[in-house]
Amino acid sequence: MDIPLKAKDEIIRILTDVGATGATITEVEAKSRYERHTLSKYLSMMQAHGLIAGKSVGKAKIWYLNQAPLETVLNSVPENRTFTETVLSRIISSLPCGLVIIDSGYHIVFMNGPMWGSYGQKKGELFYQAILGLENPLKLRKITEVIEGGHESAELTVQDRKGRTLSIRASRLQAPDKAINVVLMVEDITDRRRAQEEIVSQKALLEAERQALNQAAIVAETDLDGKITYANDQFVRISGYERHELLGKTHRIINSGLHPPQFWKAMWKTIKAGKVWKAVIRNQAKDGHFYWVDSAIAPVLGKSGKPVKYLAIRFDITKYMKNEKRKE
Repeated sequence: MDIPLKAKDEIIRILTDVGATGATITEVEAKSRYERHTLSKYLSMMQAHGLIAGKSVGKAKIWYLNQAPLETVLNSVPENRTFTETVLSRIISSLPCGLVIIDSGYHIVFMNGPMWGSYGQKKGELFYQAILGLENPLKLRKITEVIEGGHESAELTVQDRKGRTLSIRASRLQAPDKAINVVLMVEDITDRRRAQEEIVSQKALLEAERQALNQAAIVAETDLDGKITYANDQFVRISGYERHELLGKTHRIINSGLHPPQFWKAMWKTIKAGKVWKAVIRNQAKDGHFYWVDSAIAPVLGKSGKPVKYLAIRFDITKYMKNEKRKE
């Protein structure tokens, strides 16, 4: 059953006129167009929605607008909370991240369990001092703008007083007593940030290694069928083929015909088994001349432990092979 908007507005108006002292259902009924039975249902439903609160005084129940200061509501004992307040309290308590509510002067009004566990109970203390170890809030300009109404929300990353990296999402909130508060969702992202920095560092290192390798070696990547998917500049130069002529082809394009089928069968058997295959190979360039490479072909393994592609690294040893032949 929904409460008619007119009834809701009428009850709120009556309780507003009564003020902080509240009113019994008899007093509400005297100023309302609704009979006691209907009023009783509406009052109960509005209490469940957190619009009003009811407090038993002797045999009577006093009804009043739920306009208590936010600090009083959040820190009240469970038996004095409305149904909505109880539900929200349980949700807040079960949040995996920290939640802090501060007033317009940065004083901590409320902290949930994860924040207690990390910093201890700091209610009433200045957020920037108790949690971040700062002397003033100058570094929290984004939160200050939310407090002052410049923005409804903001996100920022800061260091706490223990050296941990915190991600903070700030949202402006007008409390029941019209005071301005800010809800801070606080997440410790120290490990995530460290992992991200490690990934960036590793990527930079791998890129440097790849560039160095491309300068020194002939590099190619193929799919599982042996079709070339990547050919570096050294491969293009020594083979005499344009890059677009190599991509999509297999290494048969540079096969000199010297090595027997058993040679290549051994290569495929080795790399399909997830092992590195090494050999000295004679290849043939586009213009027909032969060149020799010291070659290593390695499978790139996926999550399943099976090859997802192959990487071939070769070094031009043609001049050394020619010298060996002269010696012979």
